[in-house]
Amino acid sequence: MRQNRGAAMRRVGLSTVRALGQGAVTLKIPVAVATGGDTVQLGLVAPQFTDVLIAEAIVRAGTVEMPADTVHSALSLSDVDAVVNSLSETGGIVVGEDWFTILGVDIVSCFGEACLYRLQISPAK
Repeated sequence: MRQNRGAAMRRVGLSTVRALGQGAVTLKIPVAVATGGDTVQLGLVAPQFTDVLIAEAIVRAGTVEMPADTVHSALSLSDVDAVVNSLSETGGIVVGEDWFTILGVDIVSCFGEACLYRLQISPAK
C-alpha cells in the first residue's frame, strides 16, 4: 500500500506541474571532461553541457524575504528523476533565454511522500 502511495504522490506532483506550468525549462548537465591535450588539462577548454528539456515547469517570482532577482521553480520528481540522479549534478537551468543557477532545492511532500522539487534559482552572473 505504501509503495503505491509514493507512485500516486509522484503523479499528483506531475499533474500539478502540468496544470499550473507555463512552459518548458532546460536542465544544463555538465559533460564529463575527456582526457587529452594540454588545453583540456589546463582547463582552457570551455565547459560543455548536455541540454535536457523538462516539458512542464512552474516558474514564479520569489517571496519578499528573498533577493529581488530570486525566482522559484517547481519540477515534478518523475520528469527530473528520469534524466538525472540529482539536481546537484546540473550546471544550471534555462528558462526561456535566461540562464539561472540553482541556489537551493527543497523536496515538497504530500502525505509523507515526495511529489515535487522546489528550486530557488537566481540569474547566472
